[in-house]
Amino acid sequence: ESHGPDESEGNSSDSNVNMKIDSLFVFPIKSCAAMRVNRWPIDRRTGRLAFDREFALVDTSGSAMRLHSHPKMSAIQSEIDLNTKKLTVSAPNHEDLILNLDNPLLSEDHTTSTEDIQVCGTLCKGNIWR
Repeated sequence: ESHGPDESEGNSSDSNVNMKIDSLFVFPIKSCAAMRVNRWPIDRRTGRLAFDREFALVDTSGSAMRLHSHPKMSAIQSEIDLNTKKLTVSAPNHEDLILNLDNPLLSEDHTTSTEDIQVCGTLCKGNIWR
């Protein structure tokens, strides 16, 4: 949430504008729980928060699952450790899934493949962990 100038005062490039970010959240997995962060890098290439909505859960047809169709997805937590470059995914009654962000093929105890997936109507390539 940010606080900016009052609209009735008009916008002038000469005026000093003080803004403050009260809370910052990253959603590593689309449609799953947010990860609250105090500081977070911005991807210089895209201008977006690093790893924000970079991952999605897909069904057996390769389509990204959405929260409105699968409300239990809100219980899935993710945590990114920027130092170790690992993503930990936690869900009730399941073992944690730990993914190596630098090299997905090195993720422990999981088979990884690159396949066509569909996210928000767009066909793209994605790494699939099983």
